[in-house]
Amino acid sequence: MPQHNIFNPIQGLSTQVGTATVTKPAVMTDCTYDGTSYKITYSDGWVEIGGYQATSITAYGAVSVSFGDTSPFPNGVVANIKCTPVHTGTTTTTTGMFPDYAVEAVTASGFTYRKCSATGTLTGFYWTAKGF
Repeated sequence: MPQHNIFNPIQGLSTQVGTATVTKPAVMTDCTYDGTSYKITYSDGWVEIGGYQATSITAYGAVSVSFGDTSPFPNGVVANIKCTPVHTGTTTTTTGMFPDYAVEAVTASGFTYRKCSATGTLTGFYWTAKGF
């Protein structure tokens, strides 16, 4: 049988919240997909974009990703970029470490993805960028 607790207010303690306003949750207002990349816009101004970048880097190297002619972020703020590499060949070294990758040179119109290891062959990567 469930237990029930009866709480009595503490004398002299106010439980009034004050003037709070009800806000609605952010909703998706636009979504586009062109077969290789996508863009989702939300009612609060948040934007998510992403896609697949095909490339071939066998050793050290970098690939620049452009968001397009104009920044998809209305305020020019890129808050998060995530990349997932796709590679072939041997992906580990004798120490068992995976190849290192880095996101660098982030701007409102693009970023650079760098392969920082000689092991494996980067054949492409999936990427997402989020901001407002």
